[in-house]
Amino acid sequence: MTYLEHHGSHYDARIGYATSSAYRTVLEQAAKKVPSLQVLPVKPKTRRLTEFFRRENIAELVERISAILDSEE
Repeated sequence: MTYLEHHGSHYDARIGYATSSAYRTVLEQAAKKVPSLQVLPVKPKTRRLTEFFRRENIAELVERISAILDSEE
C-alpha cells in the first residue's frame, strides 16, 4: 500500500486481478485504503484459483483496461 500511496499517481490505472481468497482479501483491504485501486473481477463466482482463468473474468479485465486506454486517446 505504501507503494501505491507514493507512486500511484505515476500510473494511468491501478488494477488488482485476483480470484484466490488469500490474494483477493489482501487486495480488497488495500482498496479500502487506496480507493483508486480497482479489484477485478468484481464478482467472481468463487474465490478460487480456477476462477482466474474463467473467460468471463478475463474479459472483464480486458474490457476495463481497454476502457482506460480508450479514454486517454
